[in-house]
Amino acid sequence: MLIHEMTEAECRTALEHVGFGRLACARDNQPYVVPMYFSYDRMHVYGFTMLGQKIEWMRSNPLVCLEIDERTSHQEWMSVIVSGRYEELPDTPESGYQRVKAWEVLQKHAMWWEPAYVAAEHREEFTPIFYRIYIKQMTGRRATRDPVEAAASAAQSPTAEESWLGSILRHWNRASTFVIFKPQHTTTEALINLPETGRTDALLRNSGLDFSYDRLRGRYCLRLGKDDIERSSNLLTELMKEAQRAGSG
Repeated sequence: MLIHEMTEAECRTALEHVGFGRLACARDNQPYVVPMYFSYDRMHVYGFTMLGQKIEWMRSNPLVCLEIDERTSHQEWMSVIVSGRYEELPDTPESGYQRVKAWEVLQKHAMWWEPAYVAAEHREEFTPIFYRIYIKQMTGRRATRDPVEAAASAAQSPTAEESWLGSILRHWNRASTFVIFKPQHTTTEALINLPETGRTDALLRNSGLDFSYDRLRGRYCLRLGKDDIERSSNLLTELMKEAQRAGSG
């Protein structure tokens, strides 16, 4: 894993993209962290909430911190820390322009008001508050795979045939020896461990797929083409049920 310091431009792009983070404030040497939906616009992060503990604490100590992150895998993630100052936007003529600006910026996200209203549904005091965080500093880190990890990942990446098989494999129990796949150049053989019965033969005939039965090994051989993904996956599900019936019987 390689960890890179993010540029300011990259941090700003992350703030525009994510829209959800964790807001930290403190009072009397006690930290307090809450989830926060926000919208970002240049030098400010905008939020909307109801009167509660975080507002009371930020009024007391306006120095706050916002953290956002995004994780793709263990080796691929990013995290941005914003340090700033809480600024409340009261419903007064002096703050009219800033409140309109906050409303416009928050419109970037659908239902931006809903978390605050739902959270305050059972409170006695129902005071909506627009606020913003003036960004004083932001830093970020991004993790990427190192060349060895990237090469190993590329070597393990599925081929077109394996990806095609993956579409089928998700429909059956991987822990079972019920079916064995043998990829060929343009088709794949599915060797299905089932006793020959009229019911199973009928299922296979109705599928329209090419099949045969190996009496020596006690299994069906089903030939699957790349255009047969949907019907073969559905068929394998039905055959799995037949295997379960045979096992329970």
